[in-house]
Amino acid sequence: MTPCMAGPDGEPLEGQAFFEKYLADSEYVVELATQMDSRVLFVNHPVWFDGSTWGTDGIFRSMPDRYPGGFVRFASTWPTLSPDGQFLESAPCWEDEPGCVDGYGELRSGLWKNHLQTLAAWRYALAIAEEFVAAGWVDLTVFAMEPEAGDG
Repeated sequence: MTPCMAGPDGEPLEGQAFFEKYLADSEYVVELATQMDSRVLFVNHPVWFDGSTWGTDGIFRSMPDRYPGGFVRFASTWPTLSPDGQFLESAPCWEDEPGCVDGYGELRSGLWKNHLQTLAAWRYALAIAEEFVAAGWVDLTVFAMEPEAGDG
């Protein structure tokens, strides 16, 4: 979809060439992060409307095993956006979730149903935040809100 993923002929990479390029780029990101004493979280895309997955899914899932030690992790969006590995365009939701109307919310829209709607973006961000907490990369007590004087 972008020029960086095209071959010398300018055509999009496919198959093994796509895999090798994306893996090399992912490893490069990890190497840069390592040099900066940083961490990397790979996050997969929801399943496509036709039931297919992005070619990056297997690569992203493999990165923690390629770089053991806990500074490279993977989070899946599938539990809320593609349960059981299936495409989901809309879903039941809690009224306090953004984009929820009468207990239901749209997850994706657009020609190929790849644009995340408000509810899906919320759930995508929540999956990332939950992984940060599970990894110990974020201490929620730092964000704890203290009631201001007079708030009861």
